[in-house]
Amino acid sequence: MGTRRALVVALALVACAENPPVESTLDEPYFRCQVQPVLEARCAMLACHGDEVRPLRIYARNRLRLDAEDTQLNLPMSDEELALNYANAAAFVDDDPDTSFLLRKPLDEAAGGYYHAGRELFDMGDVFTDTEDVGYQVLRAWAEGEVADPACVYAGQEAP
Repeated sequence: MGTRRALVVALALVACAENPPVESTLDEPYFRCQVQPVLEARCAMLACHGDEVRPLRIYARNRLRLDAEDTQLNLPMSDEELALNYANAAAFVDDDPDTSFLLRKPLDEAAGGYYHAGRELFDMGDVFTDTEDVGYQVLRAWAEGEVADPACVYAGQEAP
């Protein structure tokens, strides 16, 4: 195991000991097959949530990976990476989707969102310009309890 990965695992274990994980009732298959592709396409850039220091960290192919060796970047997502993405995203979902940071932070302020540094960083506006954006609707459906077939397979993951 690389030094960086060992450090990440050690920090995660310390965080778990100090703050036991909260069990999420959000559907993991819906996350894997619907939410993960949105987060990967819209949020996982290395300068944004593809950085290990961000509170919402997103692992993705050819971006942030647990095994950061150059030869490993394009491999399918591991179960561990997807589980970490699920836990990271679920931590930003409140009981009330209208107050969830996962929905409000990337939403344009004019549409009821919060300030998001990505707007200026890439000079392209916020991730979601309004609540009608298809990606926003996917995240909202998950936050509201939408479920998917447990057998669904995320396109960036190896088939079982």
